[in-house]
Amino acid sequence: MVDTREFRFEFNCPRCTARLRLKDRSLVGTQWACPECHTPLKIEDAGAGQVTAIDCSPPPKPTPSRLPVLIGPRAAGLVVAGVLVLGLAGLVFWPSPQPPLPPVAEAPATPPPGPAVAPPVPIAPVPVAADAPQTAPLDVVGRWLTAYRERHGAFPVGTIGDGPLADRFGWQAQFREETEGMPIPDRTQSWRSPANEPFVRRKATELLFPGQEALASESGYPASHLAGMTGVGAESARLPKTDPRAGIFGENRRTSREDIRDGLSNTLLVVGVQSRSPAWAEGEAGLRGLTAEPYVNGPDGLGTGQADGMYVLLADGSVKFLSKDTDPKVFRRMAAMADGLPLDPATPGEPSPPPEAAPSPPGMAPNTKPSDDPPIMVELAPDRPPVDVAQQLAVPIRRFRLPRPTPLRAVLRQLVEMTAVPIDPSAIQSADRLDQLVTLDQTDVSLAEILSAALEQAELTYTIESGTLRLQAVPPAEPDKKSSPPTP
Repeated sequence: MVDTREFRFEFNCPRCTARLRLKDRSLVGTQWACPECHTPLKIEDAGAGQVTAIDCSPPPKPTPSRLPVLIGPRAAGLVVAGVLVLGLAGLVFWPSPQPPLPPVAEAPATPPPGPAVAPPVPIAPVPVAADAPQTAPLDVVGRWLTAYRERHGAFPVGTIGDGPLADRFGWQAQFREETEGMPIPDRTQSWRSPANEPFVRRKATELLFPGQEALASESGYPASHLAGMTGVGAESARLPKTDPRAGIFGENRRTSREDIRDGLSNTLLVVGVQSRSPAWAEGEAGLRGLTAEPYVNGPDGLGTGQADGMYVLLADGSVKFLSKDTDPKVFRRMAAMADGLPLDPATPGEPSPPPEAAPSPPGMAPNTKPSDDPPIMVELAPDRPPVDVAQQLAVPIRRFRLPRPTPLRAVLRQLVEMTAVPIDPSAIQSADRLDQLVTLDQTDVSLAEILSAALEQAELTYTIESGTLRLQAVPPAEPDKKSSPPTP
């Protein structure tokens, strides 16, 4: 369901290592100049459909040796005469300067006078041509976001500023500020204020997918076809980082690599937007979460122009193609950065909010519990029919796989959802056992066997009492009397 589509005709400058791109293969064999360091380059075929650049800089001229200091009057006169002759010849035969080589891409514009800003990131954000690869905007933004995370230890915040959310700049404005060396005129004012008009009215073709429309956003400003992934749910941009539905981007989230516990290569960072396109400068509209299926070409407006799927940028900087037939659970798990669920649709579970704390019983102080850990219960109808616990635990499971260490508490919650049988851990003297990390990989087993295997890793067992599974510690083994040494 997830595949990678590679695109060619890209190469690095051998002098400054800037990433450059050829428009097409017809330019192989020609000479160009690197837009970053202006080194003359010759484009050559490297085989296997690849191209490479050869540094054509002329070799350095040898340093002329100095004349001896002590020379006679006759030799000095000959030297002076020779210098005069060479000088006159230079005036006549000095070669005219050669025209400069055409650049591969336009050099960044010279920034106007203003406050000092950080130097641009060493990538080459060139305008996207109509015949460029469909992943071009994600490639360029992915290199910048990876470099940003390596410099600052975290990805950028989704919105810039402390004012009302609708007035804040977005992370894509910071991308253009750094890569083009053009600072945001006034961060303290709305991105739509007159002072910021010259900045926000400039088109951003490097943020648009080739061949697609929507050069203007819904607000009438130049658009972007990209949005930062905020997670699962309409309010995901406002969730704390600890919420299992939260994604990497958020209104005020600053996400580090350590926060992405599901792995960089398993987590969505940026998605394509093909309807309700945001202005590249605005913050709130430049963030998008998963709210309604189907996620490809569906109500959320996500897509990159293909009918059979869409390209996405992952947190490790790679670009992948997700088929429209990908299980929606996989989409949601990729959108959430720390839900602890594998990208295997056969494994049950959803990125869900943490359970709300139950109100304290009468006579008890707030935030206190009658036991170390309350029973793990599911919300059922008041007049629910009796549950046949043995029958529920005997349900066969073809495979239950939990390769990543997961707290026992989360595993038990999944089993409660699958069986509708409540679990009571109040008899366990130490609630820390519920935080024991467990792994499972079982085939052709029952839910009872899965439960026993998970509890065994925490040295726990269970009994069935009045339709409830009551957890208890495994009793210590009695010493073998036959092997005990005799008492003197």
